[in-house]
Amino acid sequence: MMGIYLYCVAEGEPLGAAPKGVDEVREVYSLTHGDLAAVVSPVGLAEFGQEVIEEKLQSLEWVEAKVIIHSRVVDWAMERCPVLPMRFATIFHSEERIRGLLSERYEDFKSALAHLRGTEEWGVKLHARPEAFFRARLAREVEAGQREMAAKSRGQAYLLGKRLEQSLRERCQCLLAETAEGVHRRLAGKAVDSCMNEAMAGSNPGERTLLNAAYLVKKDRRDEFLTEAKAIQDDLAGSGMRLCPSGPWPSYNFSQVDLREDG
Repeated sequence: MMGIYLYCVAEGEPLGAAPKGVDEVREVYSLTHGDLAAVVSPVGLAEFGQEVIEEKLQSLEWVEAKVIIHSRVVDWAMERCPVLPMRFATIFHSEERIRGLLSERYEDFKSALAHLRGTEEWGVKLHARPEAFFRARLAREVEAGQREMAAKSRGQAYLLGKRLEQSLRERCQCLLAETAEGVHRRLAGKAVDSCMNEAMAGSNPGERTLLNAAYLVKKDRRDEFLTEAKAIQDDLAGSGMRLCPSGPWPSYNFSQVDLREDG
């Protein structure tokens, strides 16, 4: 049995040599309704059906390979017309159901596409090495505390040191959070929309990811956004923090039409 895999909904029909779909065998094609086109390809339900897909999603190797193909198809369509990306593994049982969806949700799709028109998504992560940040931002307070401890008796100095360490650690956490919030405000000010995602572990030992965000940026303001990101990088130099922008990406974080898999 076959199903229909939905990659994105496009405003206009993507034309040109179509890539292979996620099964790596069948080509991508479009199902149209008015000025909307659903970019799809057939898939075997033995691999993508409801009964097996949850098990498949547990295989990182399988997911990585299929997500790459999914992304390539969305990129191919995005180069040709505005698109509303669908989440990975959005599958329907028939072309008729997708055509019906285009008709039923036409205004929703048009509204979401209007929000994305002329924009692109940029991802930004802010990584920090807390110990390096602590030394860079609180060195004077540490030195002042050490001078105060030197003037105390041994027992008093020990207790003061414990209180000082706890106080400075708490302040460091507040400063880290405030810095991340400030970075987000600056970048969001250069975007038309923003989305905060779950922060994951840092990519390097001893690092934390303080900010994992996406920004919807007008294409004609891309340079302004990237200039602001570079200015933030410069401001953070020597503080134990690094800002990592990436993109442009298809606007997955700003696709506002929520679809469920077809039963």
